[in-house]
Amino acid sequence: MWQLLALFAGVAVCGIFGCKQYNPPPPAASGHGSAASGQVSAASGQTSPSAAKGKNAAPFLDAKKQVPSRREWNKEVGSRQGGAISFRVTSQGPFAVTVVTDRGRKALLGGGKMMREDGLFSIDSKGPAFEGRVTLPPGSSWFIIENQANQGVEIRLECFAAG
Repeated sequence: MWQLLALFAGVAVCGIFGCKQYNPPPPAASGHGSAASGQVSAASGQTSPSAAKGKNAAPFLDAKKQVPSRREWNKEVGSRQGGAISFRVTSQGPFAVTVVTDRGRKALLGGGKMMREDGLFSIDSKGPAFEGRVTLPPGSSWFIIENQANQGVEIRLECFAAG
């Protein structure tokens, strides 16, 4: 059942957003990506939370979970006022990150049609880490992180207040 739901969610999200491949750029000399504008770079698809908030920024969410092969981890993030956040996902294998509103998640779980504005972010990452930025609406939003590896892995999600 979960595999069918994961397949449906992936097809629905790709159909709505148009999934794209992510190939991480070579690391910068300083070890941090450029985040001068604070937006996700069109060229690299990433921004560095540590560059956006300073090297010692503490995440407001730091969660880890063992995720079996080809399964998803759904993690809720709440926001009173909404706004931009930076995030980092790390894993020992390839993974996909999708961020949807609470209404969008309910539509996916109920088999309904998710509206375009309910999909906030979606990307496939072949590398061990991905850093990005997303603007959340007020209320609940969900990170849906899919383990695309052929074995179980530990996935870590860190969320930072945008600077």
